[in-house]
Amino acid sequence: MIQNKGNILNKMKLEILKSINSLVNSKIKKINYCHILYGQIQQYNRDNSYNTLINGQVQVIHAMNDDKYQIGDTVIVLVLDNTNYSNKMILCKRPANII
Repeated sequence: MIQNKGNILNKMKLEILKSINSLVNSKIKKINYCHILYGQIQQYNRDNSYNTLINGQVQVIHAMNDDKYQIGDTVIVLVLDNTNYSNKMILCKRPANII
């Protein structure tokens, strides 16, 4: 039977788990997938795009299906490809939380 002298096996186990976690995170970053962000409408533009505040930055984003939003609306923004952040659109208005 293997003896665990000085917690060597525990240290090895932790290092293996750290390595696996690092590998998985690096692979996830390389995968193309959609994800969502939340933003707030700041201004309507004539080409059916909106100046939308996301993470402290105002970005011009087009609305899906020519939907209309009001200034101050919180919207869900769909980023179509995580490797190309500029490829995004406003999906819909964020529904209010019902208690």
